[in-house]
Amino acid sequence: MSRSATQSNDQELAASTTCSPATEGLLQTKRQRMSTKLLQIARERWANDIHGRGLFAPNSPTPLSLIRATLKILRPDNNSLLIDIGCGDGRWLFEACKTYGCRCMGIEVNAELAADVQRRVKEARFDNLVTVINADIKLSL
Repeated sequence: MSRSATQSNDQELAASTTCSPATEGLLQTKRQRMSTKLLQIARERWANDIHGRGLFAPNSPTPLSLIRATLKILRPDNNSLLIDIGCGDGRWLFEACKTYGCRCMGIEVNAELAADVQRRVKEARFDNLVTVINADIKLSL
């Protein structure tokens, strides 16, 4: 398939997937419910951590392709707030801010990682949209 045919198919798909305002409202409600449920699951897993390690997983950076695909589904906008618990190197924050202009908050327990992300946020001049907090989220739950 030629490149122009692929672009044409992509444009047709985008046009066929636009939603009515009522449907968009339902999707927004579903996104909010999903976010609430994910936070609930995270809290339950932390509470049931029988090993007492205090961490859900080691630092494992998400591939940029997966971040982009997920953000494309979530479709944050300038009224959205993306919260990344365990933000690591901040790649979710930077991609969401850069591509969608949404506000972002990263929470990172590792002080060195948090400081590095804060430095890069300032360098990229995203400090009006991105906040990075060095904290242990368990203390907040």
